[in-house]
Amino acid sequence: MKKKILVIGGTSYVGLNFIKKYFQTYDLTYTYSSKTIGNQYGKAFEINLTTENPFFLLEKKPSFDYVIFCAQANKYSQEIENYKNIIDVNISGLQKSLDFCKANKAKNLIYLSSGSVYDGSLKKPSKEISTKISLESHYAFSKYMGEKICEHYSKKINIKVIVLRLFTIYGENQTGKVVAKMKCNILNDQPIILNNGIGMYFTPIYIKDLVKILSKFIEKKNSTIFDVINVSGNKMYKLNEVCEMIAGITGREVKFKFSSTSESYAVGSINKFKKVIPNFKFTPLKLALQSICKTEIVE
Repeated sequence: MKKKILVIGGTSYVGLNFIKKYFQTYDLTYTYSSKTIGNQYGKAFEINLTTENPFFLLEKKPSFDYVIFCAQANKYSQEIENYKNIIDVNISGLQKSLDFCKANKAKNLIYLSSGSVYDGSLKKPSKEISTKISLESHYAFSKYMGEKICEHYSKKINIKVIVLRLFTIYGENQTGKVVAKMKCNILNDQPIILNNGIGMYFTPIYIKDLVKILSKFIEKKNSTIFDVINVSGNKMYKLNEVCEMIAGITGREVKFKFSSTSESYAVGSINKFKKVIPNFKFTPLKLALQSICKTEIVE
């Protein structure tokens, strides 16, 4: 029998890619807030997490084996005007989702958090337990509060929670994120500003790898009530190196401008991940970029 999966935020970047990859593998239900991809990939329900009772349409559904919380605020930059939207979706919306899990008797929850909860100035890979948490950004604050809410619920209701701290997701048909911005600038002959001549050190995770990892966690028997695991790529890169790769693949010239601001770090330690999901085969960055750039050029 297929496992029953509910994807909250099914039309988010991660949610959409997961659904399209695994709609034939699992009995999928997904929620959307404004734009649906239809029922060909699973049962679709319009859900607005900012309303008082967003899950009333799902109240009589059988218990889900896994709920994946992919939803996030659509405005997450540092402007104070975005604060309410961030809180309404990333914190209040998550709490309502957990209340639904309790009523539905859902067995497991995968909560997609972010590597941005770590201090981005630390010059070493971030570890789940020992690395300093930094909540300077509104988004990071909301994600970390979401983690703590999940932990509190896991101790009070019969649900197992896995928190995945994701580092720099990139992939086809993505906009507004680090690698996508660099690709867009290069293709449009726009300069790229590099802090300290480097930009940043990071361990990006390819979207096709990430959705496979989500499936690995679903298929793996979960014995812990609550756990936090970093998910990132398996190699560290400098941003300027990645830009040069994209330029080489596309046959374009990359234009750099340099800033005296210190470079940042978004580097995740995946030692724990490797113990939980051993022998996972990551897609080489250059191979992934070739696929991404080919898609962009065709479009």
